[in-house]
Amino acid sequence: MVKLKAYTPEEYMEIVGEAIEEAIKRNCLIIFFGSILTDRFSRTSDIDVGVFCGAPLTSKEYINVLEEIEKAPVLREVDLIDLARIEDAQFLSSVLERGKIWKSSEELLQSLKERLKSLRKQ
Repeated sequence: MVKLKAYTPEEYMEIVGEAIEEAIKRNCLIIFFGSILTDRFSRTSDIDVGVFCGAPLTSKEYINVLEEIEKAPVLREVDLIDLARIEDAQFLSSVLERGKIWKSSEELLQSLKERLKSLRKQ
């Protein structure tokens, strides 16, 4: 009988973050949010992750990410959110305030904050 390894939330973030980096060949901000950052994270929880690369992900990049995650030893659903396509200021604000930045870029973080400001003005 094959025994599956139980990963910690930090290990899941590392595995998923590396899969995203492998799939997208440009500089991106990667932010984990949701139950993976809380004590509510259980064996049935999904993994919520936002990606912001300045411009929206192309269809090919999105598919590449899903394929890389599929190859990874993650037996959970991963909800990949392209933050460049989010129009809900409240949601984007929540991700920025409560999320954990796994891979950062000052320039991209500033750009995402400016996008949030712009959405709030609408």
